[in-house]
Amino acid sequence: MGGGIERIRLDDGTVVWARIGAADGAASHGGGFRDTGAGERISSLAGGLAGTVGGVVRSLRAGLETTAPVEVSVTFGIELSAQAGRVVSAIAGAGGQTSLTVSLTWTEPAHEGTGHDPGQGSGGTPGPSPATGG
Repeated sequence: MGGGIERIRLDDGTVVWARIGAADGAASHGGGFRDTGAGERISSLAGGLAGTVGGVVRSLRAGLETTAPVEVSVTFGIELSAQAGRVVSAIAGAGGQTSLTVSLTWTEPAHEGTGHDPGQGSGGTPGPSPATGG
């Protein structure tokens, strides 16, 4: 496997693109045979990756329940490798490289519907006093 990009369909139907490469020590040095079906095996075995992704999302949502942001954006990478006929996911606890970037956005709540206009009698710019007529 030369580290090519493969299209993978997850269990929930989501399509992702993944860089498929050989596990450490599994790469062929020099001539010899090359496993040409490894990419397809990894693609078929990676269907369970949806559970890993779902776990990351659930974990983030649980931590945000008290003060929910207006917008949440999560970008992450998972490196997969084939070892003895199974796919190993780096986020799921196996060795490998993983990157995770989380961006949260909070905004102040709107003060609508209070029926109070801050420009009228709120200590803002003083207007004419009815008692003085001027």
